Amino acid sequence: MTAIDIVREWYSSGDPAFLAEDIEWRVLPTFPGGGIYHGRDAVVNEFFPIVKGRFASYVTTPERFVADGDAVVSMGIYQVESVGSDKREIRFAHFWHVRDGLISYFEQVADTAAINALLTGNHE
Repeated sequence: MTAIDIVREWYSSGDPAFLAEDIEWRVLPTFPGGGIYHGRDAVVNEFFPIVKGRFASYVTTPERFVADGDAVVSMGIYQVESVGSDKREIRFAHFWHVRDGLISYFEQVADTAAINALLTGNHE
């Protein structure tokens, strides 16, 4: 499988087996659960429960992939719904690195101001 294939499979399955044991997972500090997570267990057991706990619905839809060897960039939309039923589509870019057939690095860029406005009920 190519690096793009591995990242695509991660998006469609969310299977932690695609993540390296020593993955570095970087999320903007202004995003819910933002920070740097080291290791598969931290990503699965710390980051994702925080994100899932903040939204009624949270869907990541990649639309475009670009690769250079083991480096992949994906761009797309978060389709998010607050607990109060407000919905938004928010653009993202994700940066990935694949090593030995596993995702070893992830970095997120997104409009965190729009996400936080959704979560706080600010409709400006």
